[in-house]
This record gives sequence, structure tokens and C-alpha cells, in this order.
Amino acid sequence: MIVLFIVTGLAAATFVPHALPRFVAGRVAAAFLLGVGVNGAVLFAIGTLNVPLRPITFAAISLIALVIIGIHWRCVVRGIRWRGNVHELASTAVILLPFVILLWTTSIVPLADYDGRATWMPKAWAIVDEASIHGPFFRGERGLNLHNRYPLLMPLNAASLMAMGGDARPLYVLLAPAMLLAARDLLTRRFGFAWASWCMAALAWLPQLVVAPEGGATSAYSDLAVAAFFGMAVATRVSRGRRASGAAALWCAFLILTKNEGLLLAAAVILYKPRWQLLVAPAIAFTILVAWQRTVPEAYDERNGALLLELPRRIAMLDDATIAIGKRALDFRTWGALWPLVLLGVVFRRRPAAAVIPLLLVLAGYIAALACTSWNIEELARVTAHRLLLHCIIPAGCIVLALLANQTASSSRTSRGE
Repeated sequence: MIVLFIVTGLAAATFVPHALPRFVAGRVAAAFLLGVGVNGAVLFAIGTLNVPLRPITFAAISLIALVIIGIHWRCVVRGIRWRGNVHELASTAVILLPFVILLWTTSIVPLADYDGRATWMPKAWAIVDEASIHGPFFRGERGLNLHNRYPLLMPLNAASLMAMGGDARPLYVLLAPAMLLAARDLLTRRFGFAWASWCMAALAWLPQLVVAPEGGATSAYSDLAVAAFFGMAVATRVSRGRRASGAAALWCAFLILTKNEGLLLAAAVILYKPRWQLLVAPAIAFTILVAWQRTVPEAYDERNGALLLELPRRIAMLDDATIAIGKRALDFRTWGALWPLVLLGVVFRRRPAAAVIPLLLVLAGYIAALACTSWNIEELARVTAHRLLLHCIIPAGCIVLALLANQTASSSRTSRGE
């Protein structure tokens, strides 16, 4: 069933220049992520229009994708390469290994994370049962629907798998290795294959990504999907610049339809050298989201816009929010040396602005949101800060790559006596 997302992604890529890397592993991984985004976005759009979401509807998207691939097969295979060097082979194995193990463990261990069991998966089961995103569950007439107006891209993808007899757990596990492999092959254009390979391989073994019970690959949160879409948008702009504005815009659209925080992350990508091509897809996604949200009542949904209006009166809380997030970023058991290296990369020159500026904008937004919260800041940070930092893992990797590549170049010039 998971292969259907790759098929959908390959079909979508024929219409979006520069959406996929050249190398085989990265191209398949990026196609998977693109398929997850396109499948969920299309289902969200037609669900908002009250099209019944039955197994035939889910299957129709894959059948249409197969037809498109059949017509444009030359575009699918054009430019694809197999580098086949030691860095590609070894780093691919290192990236895949922990998640291959997780595919086995999640097949026998029940889902245990709170938000997956209480928030996200109930939405997916309701879509399967009611064939709608406007049914009794979403109208508050059946069951407990926490955060009723949360975007539904990931529950729709999970529902499409379950409706066709599959299991949704592998979907969440595979988001992380797909993100890292796709980002690796994109970033080789900017930093070289060796540095990009081993930086992404190191990220693959971070505890927050692999074993964290809340937000990691074993959970059913939507945070890894946010990290993947944000990471692909940033990596695309870092590696291909304005030529790939259409692809970056598509990743931003998926962000908006995945989680509430996605709007902030999409805005951060767009605000770095804004272009009109970056606005079209996110504007359509935002319209779809708002149109659907107007049809369902609120239920345990925090009004983030209203809370942010409190910021002028809560300026004094910004330092507490900064410390709360910073303390988690420096947790070596969860993040290793990643965030101290990011700080060094931001301070030193020759950093990729397409990664630094979105990262700083997102972190500033998260700090402001924590400062304005109606919760106790420390308590809220304890359950959310690591997941918020996870959203930025690929931009963080880009900054570390720039730092290491810069130091290597400086050492080379010194050894040559330049």
C-alpha cells in the first residue's frame, strides 16, 4: 500500500519542475513524501466539497497517477542517476537501518503515544467509518474529537491506507528516512555528496527522531510530516534557489494542511526572498483549510490568533519561553550536539540564508507562542518543545553542513598557504 504514495508522487512530479533529486534513493524518497502530500491534499479538497471518501475514491487517485506515469514515463526516468559511490551506499544503509528495525517493532507493539491514540488516529477511523470529513464525528455528535479543527492531511492518508485494508503505522515510520534521504540528495548540489551523506546519516540516529515516545517515528503524531515538508521546502530553496519556487510552494501548501504550526513554517519559507510563484499553492491550501474549518464546530481548539494578541502584555515572558526551548535544545541525550553546532553555524559566515532565516523566524514564532500561552510555560515546553524543535531538523542540518564545509574549505586553503 505504501508504494501507492510513491506512484502518486512520481505522477505529481511530472508537473512540478525540480521537485525530485537526481539520485535513485533520494528520488524515491522524495516521491514518497510528495505522494503523501498530494494524496492528502487532494482528499482534503474533494472531502471539503462533500465527495464521499470511500475505498473507490482512495483507489481512484492511485489509478489516475498510474495513467499519468504511463503517459509521461519519459519525464519520470529523465535525469535519474545512480551514483553508487561508498558515501551513497553506506549512508543509505545507515539512514535506513534504525527505521527498518522500527518497521518490525511497530508491527507487533501497539500504538502508545497519547496524541496518536487520542487525537490523530480517531480522526482517521472516523473518516473510514463515515466516508466524510463533515460527518457526525466532526460535528461533535459522536465520540470525543479533540482539537476538532486540526488540519487533516495525515489522518486522510492514514484513512486511505486503512480503507484499502492496509496498516497506517508504516506510513509514520517511513516519513523520517524519506525526509533524510531526499534532503541528502538535494543538498549534495550545495555541499557535496560526502558531507551531505554523513550529516543526514548522523541525524537519522537522534533519539528524538527514532525512540521518542511523543512525536518520533514510533508515534502517530503529525510532527514528522511537518518536519519532512518544511525540510523539503528549505532544502529545495537552499539547493536550487528560485528555479524551484513551484516545488517549494507545493511543500508549503502541504504544511498548511498538516498542522496548525504549518502556517507559520510556510510563511517562514515564503518570507525569505518572496516570489509570486511561492504564493499560489499555499493560498489554495489555506482556502481549502478555512472552507472546511467553517463547516465544523470548535472543540478543545486553542485560539492561537487571540493568544498572540496578548504578546504586548507578555513581553516579560519571552525570556522564560526562550529558556524553556533552549534548555531542551541543549539536552544531549535527545539531540546530541546538533543545536550547539547550529548556533555556531549561525554565528560564522558563509551560512545558507535560505535555511537560517526560516529557522530563526520559526523559532521566534514558537517562542512568542509559548510566551502567550494560557498554560504554564515550563509545563507546556516539557511536552511540546522537543517536537517543535523536530520541525526544524533539516534546516538545522543545512546550517551544520555549511559550518563543516566552511571549516574544511578554510583548512584546505591554510594547508595550501593561501
